[in-house]
Amino acid sequence: MFNCEPRSPTELIHQLRVIKSASEINLMRKSCEIASQAINRTMKQSFPGINEHHIFASVDYYARLGGANFLAYPPVVAGGTNATTIHYINNNQIIENGELVLLDAGCEYHGYTSDITRTWPVNGTFSEPQRVLYEVLQLVQSELLSCLLSTEGETLDRLFDTMCTKIGKYLQEIKLIPGSLSGVELSRAAYKFCPHHASHYLGMDVHDTPLISRNIQLKPGMVCTVEPGIYIAKDRTDVPAEFKGLGLRIEDDVLIKSCNEIEVLTAQCVKDRILLENILSNTDTQEKV
Repeated sequence: MFNCEPRSPTELIHQLRVIKSASEINLMRKSCEIASQAINRTMKQSFPGINEHHIFASVDYYARLGGANFLAYPPVVAGGTNATTIHYINNNQIIENGELVLLDAGCEYHGYTSDITRTWPVNGTFSEPQRVLYEVLQLVQSELLSCLLSTEGETLDRLFDTMCTKIGKYLQEIKLIPGSLSGVELSRAAYKFCPHHASHYLGMDVHDTPLISRNIQLKPGMVCTVEPGIYIAKDRTDVPAEFKGLGLRIEDDVLIKSCNEIEVLTAQCVKDRILLENILSNTDTQEKV
């Protein structure tokens, strides 16, 4: 007998949406290009004493100037300790000299979204604790991107497990996690420093196709984020004082092209520490007005 009970088509639609056509991929490339350039210009024009809402307005302005319809979601513009609140969106505080800025923003271009996070020193130079954490994070993200090249096929949930292991390992090396921990205990300790997933699908929505499991093998045509972070609340008692209140994340958007080929759609958005410091230190004074 046929089952005549009504059934929502949402799951089927998500299965169709999670694999992008060539035309959709081109639209996502453009969305990522626009957002990358908007963030680059916004970073370059930041300065000590700038207000978070100034940065919000700047990335919105440059994204629209580049051809975006609008921002894809309310951005996170978090200076200093505000960056340790993962979904901080007040965006209304002064960013003081010596503090980091965490900007999570993307735009929508003809129905397709981008989602990028960059962290940089508002005065153009990383302090030593900031540098140490940023280089750890940059290394973790680089290694996670390499995981997407696995010939055995990667899943987003496996990527999350790898992120926790790697963050735990590197934070042990800089003495923020006890060296005696290993296995599950180490991953749990690392999760306290990065209490969110490593990735989500991306497309017509920022957190696209939520009915598609993050435990399925990634396939050509899928687009996902790779976004490790390190967040250390200012009231933590188990870390040295110089690391307290620091929050960092690096996030890129990645197209799966084959089991051993990816395309980082947001590669134009500067994230290398040395390049960041170079573009920030070369900012013209008039751009800060």
